[in-house]
Formats: sequence, C-alpha cells, structure tokens
Amino acid sequence: MKSTLSTAGRILFALPLLGFGFGHLTNANAMSGMVPLPGGVFWVYLTGVALVAAAVSIIIAIHVPNMTSSDPTVQMMGMTNTFKDLGLAGASFYMSGQFKN
Repeated sequence: MKSTLSTAGRILFALPLLGFGFGHLTNANAMSGMVPLPGGVFWVYLTGVALVAAAVSIIIAIHVPNMTSSDPTVQMMGMTNTFKDLGLAGASFYMSGQFKN
C-alpha cells in the first residue's frame, strides 16, 4: 500500500507541472504579454520546457534507485515504472499537439 500511495503521490505532484508546461508551450503568444521582460515569447517557451523537464525528472528520478538495485525484481519494477511514466508523458505530448487551436 505504501508503494502505491508513493507512486500516486509522485504522479499527482508531477501532473500539474506537465499541465502548466504544456499550457506554456501551446499558448506562448497569448501568455507573452504577461512577461515583464523583453523577448516575452522566449521566456514563456523556456518556462514551459523547464516545467515539463521538472515533471519528467520527478517521475524518472524516483525510479532510478529502483533501476540500479541489486535485486532483479526491484530493477524490473523500476524499469517498468519508468517506461510507463515516459509513455504517459509521450501521450501527453501527442495529445497537446492534436488539440491545439
């Protein structure tokens, strides 16, 4: 149960970062007016990429200790969870591109 709650908590923590990151990437022109620096669109894109990278690192970094474990079963679960989470991230990228206005 602890492992399930930990995984769910990590994913729930990362999902808003992915959402905000994709929001920055798909609405950069609309958001650029809110940036008080020159080159507003650049900063919106940079922030979007950073948010997505943070979400991916939260998901992946948690799995790395399991992937490097000496126990083959723990290694297999770490690898499985990493690929599952990367697949979900890929699906999110795909969907954000499909429903873009």
